[in-house]
Amino acid sequence: MFLRRFTIRNQLVLVIIIGAILSLPTMAYVLIRMHSNFAEHQFILRHDRLTTLMASEMAPALHLSDGRIIGKKVKAFVSTVEENLIILKAYNLEGDEVFEKRNREQAPDLNMKIKNQLRKLKQGEEFREDFQETVVLLKPAFLPGDEIGGFIGVAWSKNELTELRWELIKIALMITVAILILSVIIVIFILHFFITRPVGKMVKLIDHESREIAIANRKLAERTQRQSSSLEETSASMEQMSSIVYNNADDAKKATELVRSTRETVVLGGQELQEAVSLTIETNER
Repeated sequence: MFLRRFTIRNQLVLVIIIGAILSLPTMAYVLIRMHSNFAEHQFILRHDRLTTLMASEMAPALHLSDGRIIGKKVKAFVSTVEENLIILKAYNLEGDEVFEKRNREQAPDLNMKIKNQLRKLKQGEEFREDFQETVVLLKPAFLPGDEIGGFIGVAWSKNELTELRWELIKIALMITVAILILSVIIVIFILHFFITRPVGKMVKLIDHESREIAIANRKLAERTQRQSSSLEETSASMEQMSSIVYNNADDAKKATELVRSTRETVVLGGQELQEAVSLTIETNER
């Protein structure tokens, strides 16, 4: 009922706009998720490799429990990713803390995680725990000969990924709006030149023909009305003539009767005159 108020062109434009509004954000969401997942995979892979490399370089210092050397190596490694580092801790084989670098007050409890995973770490296994905003990596530091010299625990921030997601959302919104506007303009252009104009010409032609038919019908109605009036006048004239003929017939009948009566009167008068003459003659003869 609501769509009937619009023209066919507006209905088509409305349907296309609704379809674009539903499809474009869906496509944008899928693409954002795909790119975001890929970026997160690359982020974790890059920081995992960096953590492994740091653990390998710190292994001799961890074996000696030398926090000073560990600090220098940490400073050299994290200089390029300082904004992503939340906390870094180094532990000896017994799980005791040897070194700490903290960039935020709110940080995961790496000491507790090391104690919980110490047995697996001593067996050479790694531990990774993903959160919405952080990723925690616990790795053994291998010395040459695959001997474990200690352990390293790092919590990396995912703010970079969050900012990337927001940037992708902004770009997707801008592209979606631009595509939607261009699509509407192109659709209106196509509908106007390939549908609206031909249909409009056809409608004008039909309207012109309809007007001519209406004019012809009006003239036919006027002619029929004039003929009807003429027929009515003829009918009235015929009735009048019939009345006149009827009256003339009545008058003729009356005249005939009058003539007959006059004739009878004349005959009777003649007879009486003849009788009077005869009587007069007889009287004179006497």
